[in-house]
Amino acid sequence: MSQILTVQDEHANVERITSSLDLPAFGQWYWVKEEGYAKWFGCITKVGSNFFELRGPCSGNGYHSTRVHVDDVDQCLTFEPNYKAVLDSKVADARAELDRLMGELNALNASLGVGPMQRLQNQRAQGDNALAVLSTQVDIEGYKQALIEAKAEKIPALKESLRKATERLTAWMKAEVIVLDATIAENTDVVDGIKDRLFSIELYAGLTEEIVQFASGRPAVETEKLRVFQRMLFCDEEALLAYDDGGMDITNIQSFDAWLARPVNRDRILPYPRCVVAMRVRRNKKDRESDGTLRGLLRNMHLAEGDKYTFLFIRNGEQLYRISTAMEFDELIFPELSSFDPSEPMMMKTWGRRVDKVMTRREYDALCEIYADFLKWKEDRPPKETWWAGNYPRSSELGHFTPDDWKPFDDSSVYFDEAMAKLEAEIKAYNRVAVIIQGLFDRSECLLPHKRVRSWTQEGFAEAIELIYDGMGLTHGEPPSFEAYRLRCNAEINENSVLVGQERLWLLREGEAENRRRASSWRHHADSPTVTTFKPYGDPGPGYLAKPKKVMKRAEKVVFSWERKKRTRDRFDFAPQSTVSTLTVPFSELFNVSAYRAGDYRQFFADPRTREQYLKWAPLLMAAEDYIHGRKKVGPKDWRLED
Repeated sequence: MSQILTVQDEHANVERITSSLDLPAFGQWYWVKEEGYAKWFGCITKVGSNFFELRGPCSGNGYHSTRVHVDDVDQCLTFEPNYKAVLDSKVADARAELDRLMGELNALNASLGVGPMQRLQNQRAQGDNALAVLSTQVDIEGYKQALIEAKAEKIPALKESLRKATERLTAWMKAEVIVLDATIAENTDVVDGIKDRLFSIELYAGLTEEIVQFASGRPAVETEKLRVFQRMLFCDEEALLAYDDGGMDITNIQSFDAWLARPVNRDRILPYPRCVVAMRVRRNKKDRESDGTLRGLLRNMHLAEGDKYTFLFIRNGEQLYRISTAMEFDELIFPELSSFDPSEPMMMKTWGRRVDKVMTRREYDALCEIYADFLKWKEDRPPKETWWAGNYPRSSELGHFTPDDWKPFDDSSVYFDEAMAKLEAEIKAYNRVAVIIQGLFDRSECLLPHKRVRSWTQEGFAEAIELIYDGMGLTHGEPPSFEAYRLRCNAEINENSVLVGQERLWLLREGEAENRRRASSWRHHADSPTVTTFKPYGDPGPGYLAKPKKVMKRAEKVVFSWERKKRTRDRFDFAPQSTVSTLTVPFSELFNVSAYRAGDYRQFFADPRTREQYLKWAPLLMAAEDYIHGRKKVGPKDWRLED
């Protein structure tokens, strides 16, 4: 395709080098030689920075498809200038093959007397003349055998050949549509670019933002920089609001504002006089019970969407603002300093024609060492211990890594453009944060007073904005173990201990009983909604915080006892006297509040790895913290009739 010509100049001691470059272009047709496949005919549908993508007709509903690196063009591609003649010839060949097969099928039918004309004659011959048709056959047994063979082998084989020939004819007749499809795809990319530009304008202009001020006071001084935190936080994990009800959700956002406005919380989350942090309402989906109605289902869906909202919380001196945007953030709203270092070699993992992940060669080599250790670990153990990779001690570090899945991220790969597009998309997402910030400086009062900001220049950015890289290197070593801590505390359980956890277990068991009751009652439909937890009418339960009636140390169980109103036959009517209920609970479901010391929860709250799992420990430890500070009392609630 390309050729370098060297010409010696007769009048000078120099060589003139000319280049004849004839690389493939979009829409051109080529004969493609691909290792392991027969030569096929295809069209250039995409021209990348270092590759050419070709598609060509084949039988069935699919296409031949491949990518050819620019260095391999001469070996793999042969240009076909008269592609229309080739396509016409392919169509003619396919049509001729179809005609031949149809003729063969008709001939077979005629030889067996089952063609269209023969079937019409047989229908007329019904009744008195029916036997006359068979009487013309000299060898009845042979005729019968021929019919059986035709039914079992010949006709099905011919029909399959006809199907393939029809698909081949259709594919070649639609060949020129390949170019049209590729053109439409390119125009779609242009439209996406326009949409992206419009979105950036909306972010800057504030068309998709809502700003709520929830604390007033003196602003920061004019020269104070805006510090932008890298790590996105989660409102439910930071505030631990509604910890005993599955954590806060979007309906608690104003309560979160009030919590954040307290100086002790403000100074922890927003420690600089002028700073901004991105916060999502929740990390994980909240379980919500439904009443079984469409309205209830839609309400839960709406709340679940609200839980995904990401807000920017801004501190300007004593002033606090909450900004909602239409933009979705990653957990790191801007990358590490080394993430896009072009001087550092990179590796990429592809899935089909999509680049799935990208990492540095340094990270790849470190994982290869762990993978080699994993293989050695498998060799040294019996199969029953190694069938699941999760048994490997460093499985959390290794994840699903396999060295063969990764290739160098450079122009030797025909998927280099996709890898660059992935990085560019991430950079674009990070740049949108800068667009929002520049827009706030230019058109909002929430950052006043400040000098003029030009964040698009390096000097202007450094003068007004500072990036806080708090996303990595936050913790070292193993995270604290809540279960180990609970075991230590629960080892001290006795009859005088204050315990928590029993009410949750009781509510779950009552929920199961209520579901069974509804299923067996004629008052409820078969599709009535089930409940997760249930509190019987007039029954106070064992109490959120309670002392046990009996402790069985060896069995590691405790028994709770309480009084409830005694029901009559009518489940909504109660007798004047009360009755006693008991509940046996294993230690593993409880926490010994009496062994808790004020502030113990902080060891799990301070480590981001255990803070993510706050719903496991917060309902227990925060209840203990509230008990120590007098915000919760021991004993059941007032057990008078209540909903």
